[in-house]
Amino acid sequence: MTVIFSTFQDMGHVGYLLPLVRKLVEDGQKVEFWSGKPVDKWLPTGAQFRELVKKDNGAVPFCLGAAHAPTLRESLEIFETKAREGSLELPEGYDFNWTSLQEADELAFKQRLLEPDVDLVVDDPCHILSWVGDFCNKHGVPNLRFGPSIFYPVLAKQGLMELWGKACVSFMGMAGEPAVELPKSEEIHFAPVRDNAPQHRFFTTLFA
Repeated sequence: MTVIFSTFQDMGHVGYLLPLVRKLVEDGQKVEFWSGKPVDKWLPTGAQFRELVKKDNGAVPFCLGAAHAPTLRESLEIFETKAREGSLELPEGYDFNWTSLQEADELAFKQRLLEPDVDLVVDDPCHILSWVGDFCNKHGVPNLRFGPSIFYPVLAKQGLMELWGKACVSFMGMAGEPAVELPKSEEIHFAPVRDNAPQHRFFTTLFA
């Protein structure tokens, strides 16, 4: 069995998955982990690292976005307004380029996901790899999604997913029009590999 993992390169997205990776390798399964460079040194022996996220992480404004006001709704409203107006406070030297993958790397990854030996894709719905689960769902690739933070269940419970989406779009818009355009790989037709496939989602919580 071949299992592909695809998560952002922060330890909060990767750490809780490492015991699962280790168990799969010990059981003789083939494991590929597509992420950013720091992950390479965390993986157990036998798991294959594939560098996909090659740009610096610039997610600090997202992480601070929930601290603008006493409630989460108010915080996101302020975040969305400031981002839309271009007045959001950013770290010195902040580079919006991190919000996309290199086109050739994204294309190669999508092609890999559709190869017939791939039995399962494990991902999470965060940051610039948030599209992976939807891509698998659309193209018949078995998929298991983990939410590595309680943030998303909280958003859903409070009815804030739409507001969160608007805030993200406005934030990307601060970089100019190219940041919100679809990647060119979206223009390529990818044929489904199965008529249907199981899709599962699990929410987890992390403790500092």
